[in-house]
Amino acid sequence: MKKLLILLLAVILLCACKPILPDGDLRPEVAVTVNALYDITSYIAGDAVNVVSVIPDGAEIHDYSPTARQIESLRTAAVVVLSGLGVDDVFANVLRDREVCVASDGIAPRLTDTGAVDPHMWLSPTDAIAMSRNICAALIAAMPDHAAEFQTRCDELTAELATTAEVCAARAKSGVIVTTHEAFGYLCRDLGLTQLSVSGLYAEGEPSARQLAELIQYCKDNGVTRIYAESAANPAVAETLARECGAEIVPLYTMESAEGGMSYIRRLQYDIDRLTLG
Repeated sequence: MKKLLILLLAVILLCACKPILPDGDLRPEVAVTVNALYDITSYIAGDAVNVVSVIPDGAEIHDYSPTARQIESLRTAAVVVLSGLGVDDVFANVLRDREVCVASDGIAPRLTDTGAVDPHMWLSPTDAIAMSRNICAALIAAMPDHAAEFQTRCDELTAELATTAEVCAARAKSGVIVTTHEAFGYLCRDLGLTQLSVSGLYAEGEPSARQLAELIQYCKDNGVTRIYAESAANPAVAETLARECGAEIVPLYTMESAEGGMSYIRRLQYDIDRLTLG
């Protein structure tokens, strides 16, 4: 009986020292926003932490409003990983009183023709290497006991990203692609391509009749045979454009949310393969 009481006391003390997460997981919690960050962080962290995405799958990150419960969870997480460059500013604004990891720190932002900052740098394998290192440094700072493990896994991931970047360089070619969402500028930069988009950086709104007519005429005049589309854009616009200019619709992944049941690296390789079709 005495041994049982001692054991129960030990369990109570352990629970008092470590917060119990909703699913009973006692590991430190790391909160992320964009799905690409979830995959990168999960790979580097391994089993040492519980990585959670604060944006539900299928939700639009660009105009998402966090709940009070999510904000509190973010405030108490061991590490918070934000993307930066404007895509998750709503989270940055409510976390001004705590330190966060901004994965895009040190990455030169790509500007659109209108001077807007493109936040989709995770679609470039080269920029993803810098993001991975930023995330790894934040994890090590918060959990130094796992430093060697984090660093080893980060090195493995960045080596695979470096190989993917080499594939981009080898397949680089000049040309123009037509997309339904202006999300692929960083990857197009790596591939030497120019992106012409139906909608803007945040897939906001629909093109006017005049804009759509001009884009259809451009596709006809330049022999465009593929319209690259993703889930955030209105499929009706892509279908109209493809039908009017006799093109096929080719899906791409933006990795803002989980897609296709594939990992971040696999989806990145998928996009590269589709954009470098003969």
